[in-house]
Amino acid sequence: MAFDAVIHLATLVVILVYFRKDILDVVRHHRRLVWMILLATIPVGAVGLLLERIEGVRSLPVVFISLAFWGIVLMIADTYASRRPPLTVFTPQLSGWKVLLVGVAQAIALIPGTSRSGIAITAGLFAGLDKKLATRLAFLVGVPAIALAGLAKAGDIVSGSVEIDLLPIALGFVAAFASGYLAISLLLKLIEKTGFYWFGVYRILLATVLFLIWIQGW
Repeated sequence: MAFDAVIHLATLVVILVYFRKDILDVVRHHRRLVWMILLATIPVGAVGLLLERIEGVRSLPVVFISLAFWGIVLMIADTYASRRPPLTVFTPQLSGWKVLLVGVAQAIALIPGTSRSGIAITAGLFAGLDKKLATRLAFLVGVPAIALAGLAKAGDIVSGSVEIDLLPIALGFVAAFASGYLAISLLLKLIEKTGFYWFGVYRILLATVLFLIWIQGW
């Protein structure tokens, strides 16, 4: 649990560092967007509390079904976004409902096999954002949700119910930060060349592999 909290913290720090210019721009010039992002975080907390009480959600069949289904939806969203003039920058045209749609989509990611950033990007593409803006907004919208998840787990550490071994936690933070920063950098470069269609294909292939593992009982 302590390790999980630190991984969330590392992910949050990566986003704050990598998107610092976007964050400063939004805070200074798009205050309404800040409130929309905070409002869109509410469904994540509500769904999270609900799923904790539902047994069987964290199972392999749920994972490969989610991987395949949202992979197909991502491919459709990528094709849809390529056929219409997209919104490319944070402007007043970025209406509240679009931000809320991206934020609310995060709640679906609490189901195993559903990528938080992936589902948020998918929602952004359907909302008329270009691929790069949809990606940037997906990460910005994730800041409060990731922070809350990390704080919730950190609360158990502070309460003394979890023992802490500092070395693996420190190594985990460094590894998560480095890999997260690299992943975001590569993602933003890749989408300019290939878009998200092949990410959808990858998810379907991975789901197929997991399905074969499941039916073989490996």
